[in-house]
Amino acid sequence: MDYVYGRLALVVATLAMACVAQTTAAAAPTATRAATAPKPKRPPTPTRPQTPTRAATVPTPTRPQTPTRAATVPTPTRPLTPTRAATVPTPTRPPTTTRAATVPTPSPTPTRVPTPTPTRTADATPQPSAPCMYVFGDSLVDSGNNNNILSLARANYRPYGIDFHEGPPGRFTNGRTMVDFLGEMLGLRPPLLPPYAAASRADLARGVNFASGASGIRPETGNNLGAHYPLAEQVDHFRTAASDMGRTPAFRGNGTKLTEHLARCIFFVGMGSNDYLNNYFMPDYYGTAEDYDPAAYAALLLQDYSRHLADLYGLGARKFVVAGVGQIGCIPYELARMDDDEQNSSGGPTTPSGGGDGDGVVISIGAGSGGGQSPSSSSNASSSGGGAGVCNEKINSAVAIYNKGLLSMVKRLNRGQQLRGARFVFLDTVQTGRDLAANAAAHGFTVLDRGCCGVGRNNGQITCLPMQRPCDDRSKYVFWDAFHPTEAANRIYAARAFNSTSTSDAYPMSVSQLAAL
Repeated sequence: MDYVYGRLALVVATLAMACVAQTTAAAAPTATRAATAPKPKRPPTPTRPQTPTRAATVPTPTRPQTPTRAATVPTPTRPLTPTRAATVPTPTRPPTTTRAATVPTPSPTPTRVPTPTPTRTADATPQPSAPCMYVFGDSLVDSGNNNNILSLARANYRPYGIDFHEGPPGRFTNGRTMVDFLGEMLGLRPPLLPPYAAASRADLARGVNFASGASGIRPETGNNLGAHYPLAEQVDHFRTAASDMGRTPAFRGNGTKLTEHLARCIFFVGMGSNDYLNNYFMPDYYGTAEDYDPAAYAALLLQDYSRHLADLYGLGARKFVVAGVGQIGCIPYELARMDDDEQNSSGGPTTPSGGGDGDGVVISIGAGSGGGQSPSSSSNASSSGGGAGVCNEKINSAVAIYNKGLLSMVKRLNRGQQLRGARFVFLDTVQTGRDLAANAAAHGFTVLDRGCCGVGRNNGQITCLPMQRPCDDRSKYVFWDAFHPTEAANRIYAARAFNSTSTSDAYPMSVSQLAAL
């Protein structure tokens, strides 16, 4: 019996061990695999027989029939548990490799890194040929400085700016002015300069427009039209702007850095038209025509002009573009006032001008061969090639004296004896205007002697009225109103000033060459 019970205890112990092994295998597959595989070899060890003491915990009286169970569940079949170890093979381990694949932390980083690079290269724009431009002048280049002052010389109502969509009106044309196109050609970003009246401190380093409609070199010029800013005040505005600029984060009070910046900028100055139209040739309002002959008056203007340019030089300006006065005797305003008796008269200023902001226009009707007359021209503008007698030649002759003196002044200043290190470019707008008239058809112009909008003969007796409907195709007109060119003409003047290789357009070099110095 002891032998039977000993065998029975061994069977029970073996079953208990198998159950424990099975339980631990379910709880920890990895540990069981390592322990259960060698289990069948353990029974021969001498220490194992002590396991019957465990069997003592199982009361033998209740186990009388266990021998039959031992027969039905033979011990030799139990070692099939190693086959479980085979059924749960280590190949199921590859979840660890799956994890490595499912957590691709490196992949987001490479995808983010490339994206900024193309954006930067795409946003990178070519460096402008000049970092900034400052504009001084009259209504030919004014961009809105007169909008909020008490003046008749304003263009902040339609149809002015009818083709200008980049901001509020204020330009004395249908679209862009000559300096707007120059800013684009120089590579300024954005190309349009804000008027000083609306500029912020952040705008100052890139450039500002100080021009004012009705203004002139003389302080009294244009007073017949109300408030405006003559050249002396425009220079004062720049003086204030330069002082404010020096306190911006870009310069932080560094005067040397500010001076170096301004020395690279273009300073465009276009003055003189109103000194004739709204001063000298208005004897009922001004006495200059009685006090000075045309040569003496031109000398007076150039003396004042030279002083204001020297003031700009003292504030840091080094690259100057000085525009001459166009043949303002040929603008629609003057053509509308002429009649055959006045045209054939030889005495005095034949047509005292006034009543509008006549800043002059760089165009000569019929001057040179092929000047031509539009089908809608009035009888005052002939298409003959001579040019003399077509326009108000008294005004044109006086302007020619002034332009000749202005060119001489530019040549003298370029010698460097007065303003050392400064460079000046003279724009001969008379010559450019003659070439435009001679090749009008090639540029698409068919109407050369009347405004696109206005009232009276040649649409030149009164400028554009508020909400007046202008001509349908502005690209065919040289003049927008009684005094000012259209955007199409302004584009041509700017292109000639910027790119021309002829000193008859720009002397001694073009604007692009000046900017590159």
